[in-house]
Amino acid sequence: MERWQNRVAVISGASSGIGAACARLLVAAGLQVVALARRTDRLEQLRQSLPQEQQKLFHQRTCDVSQESQSINPGWVATEIVPDETKEKLGDVILQADDVAQAVLYALSTPPHAQVEQITLRAVGEYF
Repeated sequence: MERWQNRVAVISGASSGIGAACARLLVAAGLQVVALARRTDRLEQLRQSLPQEQQKLFHQRTCDVSQESQSINPGWVATEIVPDETKEKLGDVILQADDVAQAVLYALSTPPHAQVEQITLRAVGEYF
């Protein structure tokens, strides 16, 4: 992760779910994070929840990622955007935001001569 020190990561949908998990993880890894979301109050809450030394690495901007042409579509992840009925139907067969954030960290952790172009991440037993 040393090669990413003092670099900038732009995270869309950073006010909750996958975006918030990625923002937390990348800031903790020492990256400058520009957090984009439409709910700026939630971005501020996230910034305040970070340790003092990490808060200076977190920069927030307003952006509406509910528009498909702007956000990421990882499939079924237990976040606010997935209806409760769907979460109940899927039960344990659903990813968590931290699962996706760990995949992002993995992609960034590869050596400079390797590039992760695509990750397919599914919950074990996912049936649709």
